[in-house]
Amino acid sequence: MAKKDKLTLTIDLKTYLPLIVIVMLALIAGWAMTPWMPKAMGIFLLFLAQFKLFDLEGFAKGFGEYDLITKKFPIYGYAYPFIEVALGLMYLEGTHVRLAACLTLIVMLSGAYSITIALSKKKKLNCACMGTLLKLPLGSISIVENVGMSVMAAMILL
Repeated sequence: MAKKDKLTLTIDLKTYLPLIVIVMLALIAGWAMTPWMPKAMGIFLLFLAQFKLFDLEGFAKGFGEYDLITKKFPIYGYAYPFIEVALGLMYLEGTHVRLAACLTLIVMLSGAYSITIALSKKKKLNCACMGTLLKLPLGSISIVENVGMSVMAAMILL
């Protein structure tokens, strides 16, 4: 019997523990601030950007393995962590939250699309979401991360 080609949600808690800890810390820190969701998103984006900035060249190379924009325009892979820093600061600063949410929607949905395409091609790649410091497999949790951020951004816009 042929194996069905579909994306499935599988989570290895040990593998994804660093990402889970970052999400939980961002949510806890954001909860203490008002309004909490933009603050949590800002903290989360800054955490993720820092991991990418530890090895910017390694991140850009790994990101370019699956990100469609970076494949066409390699400079985007180098700019991406700085985009996350800018978005994170915009959320935390609080006066440009709607603009940050619009830009987050674009960045995260394009990322989710790129990841979906890579996974549909059965590529075995590392997710660049944590830079090169932590090796996380590119998988359905990567899509959930991007779509989750997109949903939160959309909620801010409503």
